[in-house]
Amino acid sequence: MKFDKAKVIEKARRYAHKGNLGRAIQMYREVVSQDPTDSHAWLKIAELCKRNGDEAAAVGAYAEVARSYRIRGFRQKAIAAYEQVLRIQPGDARMHNETAEQYAEAGHVADALRHFKSAGELYWKADDRRAALVAFARVVELAPNDLPLRKQLAELYTAAGMHGDAVREYMELAASYLHVGDPLRSLSVLKVCYKSQPDNTDLLTVMAKAFRDAGYHDRAAAVERELERLTGRPALAKGTARQRPNGPTAHQLDKLFTEATSYIKVGLSDRAVPLLRAILQEQPDHEDARLTLERLGAMH
Repeated sequence: MKFDKAKVIEKARRYAHKGNLGRAIQMYREVVSQDPTDSHAWLKIAELCKRNGDEAAAVGAYAEVARSYRIRGFRQKAIAAYEQVLRIQPGDARMHNETAEQYAEAGHVADALRHFKSAGELYWKADDRRAALVAFARVVELAPNDLPLRKQLAELYTAAGMHGDAVREYMELAASYLHVGDPLRSLSVLKVCYKSQPDNTDLLTVMAKAFRDAGYHDRAAAVERELERLTGRPALAKGTARQRPNGPTAHQLDKLFTEATSYIKVGLSDRAVPLLRAILQEQPDHEDARLTLERLGAMH
């Protein structure tokens, strides 16, 4: 016998009107068993389960509502369904995370930040540190100029034993402090990294810049000498181009490009340009170096 959707929905409405919520839910479940994308039927199931005191079933149904709306591109309706889930189950880290992603895609940054922070805190409390760090990283991605947040993320990476990620965040933080004219705070961050990675040339490049901006020229010179020792290249004299190395390998050119991008990050584009030109002189088809020079307006 052919399934008559309209007739089943009408029966569900009558049962709900008479207060027979269990039978009404059963009828609506028949509808979604035939058409899992029927968001209206899922919404009725969620509302009826909530009225019937079955919060777990209501949460599952609201999640299906959200999924159905999301698949069809109705983002605001999907968000409303996720928010319903969180009213019933505010401690669900996964739902906070999914809600945050929907807000982020809709361009509602403040709401996305609120839910990503909640997700991160709940994951951390549940000792799921990697999931927590992913959520907190999304916070920093959406609010890159919030330096206290970036510092918190770096500290969380350290606490989780993810020292490489911690150093990366600390260096981004240090570069941001330099950008806003606070070299002393930048140095305080860099010293934490230096203890674990004293041979990190990117770190030393930022540190030299920070020492100079803070007026510690002797210390800056010492760091630059260390950079020369590690890279095997003399420091650039102002206004002169770097000498071309004899027969550089691809690895050496990659290191040169990394050094150039490090200079750009801390506002030393004038020191990056000769390096990028040297790369192109050795490898004219080096696309990254060419595009970077174009962005700097220094191709010629």
